[in-house]
Amino acid sequence: MNQLLGFIRVLLIFVLVPAQIDLLLMCLMPKPDLSDRTIGIFSTLLRMISRWFRRRYGVKWQDQQPQLGYYGISAQHSITTGLWRHAAFSEWCVSHGRCAVTFLVDIAKAFENIRHRYLHSQAVRWEFNGVLFAWFLRTYQSPRRLTLMGTLTQQVVATCSVVAGDGMADLMMRMTVQGLSLIHI
Repeated sequence: MNQLLGFIRVLLIFVLVPAQIDLLLMCLMPKPDLSDRTIGIFSTLLRMISRWFRRRYGVKWQDQQPQLGYYGISAQHSITTGLWRHAAFSEWCVSHGRCAVTFLVDIAKAFENIRHRYLHSQAVRWEFNGVLFAWFLRTYQSPRRLTLMGTLTQQVVATCSVVAGDGMADLMMRMTVQGLSLIHI
């Protein structure tokens, strides 16, 4: 175990991802509406490292961040809860002769559209560990290939997107949204 931890430490310090595990396999997953959703699959070691750092660092970092006035970003703030709260608030406003406005945004393909330069500026702004961020950004820029009908496509390298299934993906999305936030509660 100590050898594995030493290996991971070297990977992080030097922002390295060995060629043997430096591949992100992209697959198309069918959705109920008959469209496809692209999902990324990291190697087992990258997934283990991501989940470990999510528990050891990510949870603590998130707890130190300001509370966001958004719904749909956590189990405690589900979009359903948000809609019911706003519906009740709107009813109260009508009964008291006041107005209410609810602004709903559905961020389509949100993880695929996170620009790495912007994400880096937000990581600095919100004091996310620089070494850890640099390594995760490097993994998001791993060479990608798409499997389509049993065929493997040519390799590409991403300059935007966060792998939605990654253990740190929600924190990367939080940094992105938090940077756009005007109201904190």
